[in-house]
Amino acid sequence: MPPGSQRVVELGAGTGAITDALLRHGIQPQALLAVEMNPVLHRLLQRRFPDTHVACGDARHLHTLVHATRTFAPGQVDVVCSSLGLLTMPHDLQHDILTAAFQVLHPQGVFIQYTYGPNHPLDDGVRQQLGLECRRVGLAWRNLPPARVYVYSRRA
Repeated sequence: MPPGSQRVVELGAGTGAITDALLRHGIQPQALLAVEMNPVLHRLLQRRFPDTHVACGDARHLHTLVHATRTFAPGQVDVVCSSLGLLTMPHDLQHDILTAAFQVLHPQGVFIQYTYGPNHPLDDGVRQQLGLECRRVGLAWRNLPPARVYVYSRRA
């Protein structure tokens, strides 16, 4: 997480492993929005993290989901972190999700993606269309298989 990050959106929150880590590392529950599309996992997240904003929805509609929190507005998000399977998604879906993410991020905000593939998960054409830079920032060895961590930001 970049230093000073306060307002965070998590995409594909699943059972809450990353949500829990974000909270343990100092993100305040009221400044975190966990987004999960699966209704069963959404209910689990609501029970597990009652003080955190949890939304059941599609990442392509992130603007609406962020606005509905009434805590922070689109354009004020510091970080969008994602466990979504971008690697296996069609390029137009990748484009729509990243477009939605960068619409809610402030100008210096970043998109952090966890992935299990050997290469960065976003198609090069999509990355170029959106004017994004990519850098690998880590490897989570404790994950099986190990997860690679990539940060996408707007080109300067």
